[in-house]
Parts: sequence; structure tokens; C-alpha cells
Amino acid sequence: MSLLEINATYPAVLEFVANLPPDAMPLAIQEAKPKHGNQLMKKKEYYDRFPRKTISGLFCFSEIGKCNIIVTIMKIDTDYSWYFFCCLKCHKTAYKIPKVENEIAKKGKKEMFWCPTCKEDTPKVVPR
Repeated sequence: MSLLEINATYPAVLEFVANLPPDAMPLAIQEAKPKHGNQLMKKKEYYDRFPRKTISGLFCFSEIGKCNIIVTIMKIDTDYSWYFFCCLKCHKTAYKIPKVENEIAKKGKKEMFWCPTCKEDTPKVVPR
């Protein structure tokens, strides 16, 4: 349960009221200023700080400097998420061996990985 008292006579309330300015409306409700337009302007200024370049334009660029590169992401590789595979023996990176074209797929066949350190194929890998 809550208790709401208007014009309470507690010492803390009386002290607060005494410290308020003497004008008629010391506390006023003010509408919030729209931030949307201001944020768009700041964003535009941020991107206009440096000239825009394409990736192919960067290869031809001979000066050191800053620029904005605007890209479009066409696809995100979600096959193996954000990790790589390590060999269980030596704990070094192991690379997936691609499937042979026209090979008959067998159920239960594990994917094979090549470990350049051990120099052998292995199905025993761990994600890191």
C-alpha cells in the first residue's frame, strides 16, 4: 500500500519548499525536444568526414589516409560459425577435406580433416 500526502508537513518537505525560487511556477513541465532530426545530422556529418571509396578504388590508391568504405553484405558463412578446427593430437589448425565430386554419400561417414603439422587425415578435431 502507498501513502500519498499533498502539502505534507514533514521537516524534509518544508526545507525543500523553502529552498524553491519565489516565482509563481518554479516547476514547469516542458515538452521534450525532438532528437530525431539532430541525430540524423550528426550521423551525416560523421560519414562525411572522409571521402567515400570503393574497394576497387583502394587498390589504385597510392596515398596514405582515411576514407569511408560502404559495403553490402551478401551472405554470412554459417557453416561452422565463428570458430576453427584443431587437431586433437597437436592442437594446431586442421583444414576440412572437400568432398569428392560424384562420390556416393554414405550414412555415418565422418568429415575428414587434414592436419599439416601431423601430415595426416583425421576425423578427430575439436572446435576452437
